[in-house]
Amino acid sequence: MIHHVSGTISHKAATFIVVDTAGIGRIVHTPSSFAETCSVGDTLTVLTTLVVREDALDLYGFESSSQRDLFGLLTSISGIGPRTAIGILSAVSIGDFVAFVRQEEAGKLQKLPGIGKKTAERLILELRDKVHGLVTGSSDSSTTDDPSFSTVGEESVLALIALGYTKAAAKKAVAAALKSSPDASVETVIRLSFSYLMK
Repeated sequence: MIHHVSGTISHKAATFIVVDTAGIGRIVHTPSSFAETCSVGDTLTVLTTLVVREDALDLYGFESSSQRDLFGLLTSISGIGPRTAIGILSAVSIGDFVAFVRQEEAGKLQKLPGIGKKTAERLILELRDKVHGLVTGSSDSSTTDDPSFSTVGEESVLALIALGYTKAAAKKAVAAALKSSPDASVETVIRLSFSYLMK
């Protein structure tokens, strides 16, 4: 397994980035929310999962360990492949997905790309006892060491750290962003955080 890739972004599209490392350009498929926060020329470290198929070796990249863990849970479900899992991660936050599963809201799950009625029911049945740790587990809570941080705040800090910022700088910028827009999405918080990081 390739745990992470570090390098400079040489190209980006809606659902992937190309990371140049040691003279090799690696295509890393990512949720669209992650790709949107990246720019060509950025230096970053991306958490990754390597998916081996008969005809290809595909690398998938994530903003946080929780996002990567959810990707692993999704692809363990019959009928959900890596591309569908990435589509789901692009369409919904981790916190909302966990809420849909734990509250057995099959209708909301069916609105996610590639999810029909039977798959939604399977997600609830197989994941409702597994997803809780995605938002309360030690791996994410230790990122901020601040109980006042929401899931959005924690995911935003992890994303900024993955982009190369220090933990202290990321926490400070995210706190300022959340203060100005308490109900903002992860994507908005990250965008607002950049304005504080650039000062």
